Amino acid sequence: MNQRKIIFIASILLLVFSAPNILGQTNSHPYDVTKVGRHYGVFYNLPQTQLVVKVEAKKSTYIPGKLAAYAETYLHEKVSTKSATTWTLNRFSASMIGIADTTKQYFIEMRDKTVAPLLTLDRNQMIVAINKPLATTILEDASTLKPEDIMANEEHLNGVLDSDSYQTEKVVHLDTLHSEKANELPTEYMTQEMMMATSESHLASLIADEIFTIRESRNLITRGQLENMPQDGAAIKLMLKNLSDQEDALSKLFLGSSSVETKTKTITILPSDLTDKVVMRFSKYLGLIDADNLAGNPIVLHIKDLKTVNQAPEENEEKSSKDKKAEGIAYNIPGQAAITISYNGQTILSDKLPCTQFGLTDYLAPILFERKSTIQVTFDPITGALINIDKEGK
Repeated sequence: MNQRKIIFIASILLLVFSAPNILGQTNSHPYDVTKVGRHYGVFYNLPQTQLVVKVEAKKSTYIPGKLAAYAETYLHEKVSTKSATTWTLNRFSASMIGIADTTKQYFIEMRDKTVAPLLTLDRNQMIVAINKPLATTILEDASTLKPEDIMANEEHLNGVLDSDSYQTEKVVHLDTLHSEKANELPTEYMTQEMMMATSESHLASLIADEIFTIRESRNLITRGQLENMPQDGAAIKLMLKNLSDQEDALSKLFLGSSSVETKTKTITILPSDLTDKVVMRFSKYLGLIDADNLAGNPIVLHIKDLKTVNQAPEENEEKSSKDKKAEGIAYNIPGQAAITISYNGQTILSDKLPCTQFGLTDYLAPILFERKSTIQVTFDPITGALINIDKEGK
């Protein structure tokens, strides 16, 4: 082997193993073809779409206060004297992500007598672009990129979600009260007389009087009727805050404490025609539970192939797939899936999403990538579909 060939082969190997941007030729072979002759190349995958369903439930916990039995007598507030925990459905979402399809893995040959295109792959070896290097962040996140999530928020749970209500998924942090402190006496706000009370009834009466005194003091400050009213606005705000803190701490002894938290359950499914598929269940006492736990009511998923892509006729059984040679660069033509999620007989979420499993695979003509070609191609990292074909410089 002469020196020129050795240098050429070494250069190819360096490109293949040192970076995600890899030079490739335009003849591609299915992965099960193991013999590639004397040519070096690189394998790439087409993606298949995976459905991600997320359901968020809200847990509300109430713990009665130490003096809850006296709330109606002294504060004229009706509260429960029993602890309670309830769950409610809060939000639904559905989206498609792209994962590598191991049944659609292809090999691109590299030859020194042709101009091989720049093939850009993500970290899962899925094709992203040709002759068009993309940002590193795009390469790293390509397999997890997703379109806008389709969501049903709490206020839409009684009907079909309109498209105008769709929004990008975000994390919502809810304020949580410290329910574990509901029965602790706020000694820092209690007088000596309160601390020495000999019965709960007497203690309740004293604390209720203190609460009304605090409210009266706050009203005097807001009306500007307080004697020796401070002139500094910051001092007034501090006084009001301290009074509110005292009232809240003392009132919890009567009204109790509540906390709210959210939990999300996520499932992933490779789409196929599904009818009445129970993906999880919901109980107002247990929250979101597994599909096989009959303690809750079912959350049902429906997936339907909308037949938007005409499938190619089946190959003659006498022709082995190993004898076929796919010319050009493989890409997906995705179909569409109708996604419906229902609960208690009501449709909570309904939309159409792209799905490669309901489409087919085609190939870009090899002539596009011959010597001196400036064609640039961009693929959808979720579906493997063509996004754009253009010439360099445009």
